[in-house]
Amino acid sequence: CWRNIRRQGLMTFACVSTTSIALTILGAFVVLAWQVNTIAETVTRGFEVHAFLTTSASRDEANKLVERIRSMPGVVRVKLVPREEAWAEYRKHYPHPQDLEGMTENPLPDKLEITASSPNLTLSVAEAVRELPHVARVNEGKEVLKRLLALAHIVRLVGLALAGLLCLGTAAIIGNTIRMTLFARRRDIRVMQLVGATNRFIRLPFFLEGAVVGAVGGGIAAGVMAAAMHYLSSRILTDLPLVSEIRLSLDPGLICPSLVAVGALLGAFGSLASLRRFLRAV
Repeated sequence: CWRNIRRQGLMTFACVSTTSIALTILGAFVVLAWQVNTIAETVTRGFEVHAFLTTSASRDEANKLVERIRSMPGVVRVKLVPREEAWAEYRKHYPHPQDLEGMTENPLPDKLEITASSPNLTLSVAEAVRELPHVARVNEGKEVLKRLLALAHIVRLVGLALAGLLCLGTAAIIGNTIRMTLFARRRDIRVMQLVGATNRFIRLPFFLEGAVVGAVGGGIAAGVMAAAMHYLSSRILTDLPLVSEIRLSLDPGLICPSLVAVGALLGAFGSLASLRRFLRAV
């Protein structure tokens, strides 16, 4: 395996460079798709259910309602905002406080802020809370949340489909590049067949060679991705004011070893697939 790699130095270099470019593109797309999916999930997770109680509901009834909602499946947090606290906060942030000077009564009801364990459960929790006694109105941003959930679902499906297509394209590129090396060594393969070597015996060194070449290409791609992600997180995302709050959600310690492993697998199986067709043609 190592002797063949050294002997076919130019073809090995072409295979490694092609593999590293293909895996760098694949890694960049995976990071981008993961980041878009994380942003979509973060936006949908920010939705809360706000339940406004009737003005006739007592504080004891409100506390009992809190305990009842907290025991519902899918609910992770329930916060009671007393009407006095809500009124004080409203008066504090109202842009024209002089308009409120003549008001002596508090027109605001108690409010419950409810957080679901998953954005997909927010709407069902809101419907269940709407049926409870002493609940006058429930706000959950139904239409907006439905659109965001649909958008997040589309983002996941498109990301998975494109990632799968890129993996197939990368495997095809690696397989075709390895097939070029096989064509350059077709005489050696023919000699091995003439002396009685089995196809399994012929495949093994090429399988190992494809895995090594793919791993090296994946290592180069991992280095490029690690440098690019470090530059993005330390320079670009901190200096630009519009994106200063964005953080890379995918750890380089995860994506870099994954690229090496994917490169080795694609190289090995691409080599096997190319060799199988090549042996039939020889």
